[in-house]
Amino acid sequence: MKNKRLSYFLLLFVLSGLMSCANISSSGRADFQLAEATKEPITETNRDYILQIGDIIDIKFYYDPKLNETVIIRPDGKISLQLVGEIAAAEQTPSELNKVIISRYAKFLKNPEPVVIVREFGGQKAYVGGEVAAPGVIPIKGRTTVLQVILNAGGFRETAHKGNVIVISRGPENTSVTRKIDLSKVISGKGDEKDVFVKPYDVIYVPKTAIAEVDKFVEQYITKIIPGSLTSGFSYGVFKTPIP
Repeated sequence: MKNKRLSYFLLLFVLSGLMSCANISSSGRADFQLAEATKEPITETNRDYILQIGDIIDIKFYYDPKLNETVIIRPDGKISLQLVGEIAAAEQTPSELNKVIISRYAKFLKNPEPVVIVREFGGQKAYVGGEVAAPGVIPIKGRTTVLQVILNAGGFRETAHKGNVIVISRGPENTSVTRKIDLSKVISGKGDEKDVFVKPYDVIYVPKTAIAEVDKFVEQYITKIIPGSLTSGFSYGVFKTPIP
């Protein structure tokens, strides 16, 4: 008799803690919610490719072939060219870099007409973690979206919260920019949410659903910790509203 009373109060204490973290709807179910990350406006367009550290580029002068060079963008984001020395190349489009090269070579050539050609993409990778089948470093080839990167990581687990995917990008002066993407709407095609392109070194994190967190809590703190002799003869359940 004492064991049954003890088990009753123990289960009541644990479940009351769970329910205090939830909103109770009129139907008597507990609606578990995840805190949203900072959501910033996402305005991806069909922009030109941005040169990155590790890219190999050709600089060709059709009327001065002796100045042609193939260079790699160094870890400091610069390249070194004949006559003009170092030039900042990373974080610029090929056309922007081309204009800089023209201005620098104008001191030595009457009408410099260089062309910047990306020969090989280097350092193109993103980091994927959380509720995906194969978390880790994912290579990026060309214009790749967040959803495509996640699919390359094996896709979502059943416990993934597709509506609260977090993307952390490197901003100006090495600051971090965090944004939230609702990929559940992207997948369903409902609403105006759009998939976005991944930038090199982006960190993509797929969190668990609140339901998954509760199930984990129940398993760890009730199923595994409370002896079976205390819970025998009792049943308990947490009513949960599905999260899209």
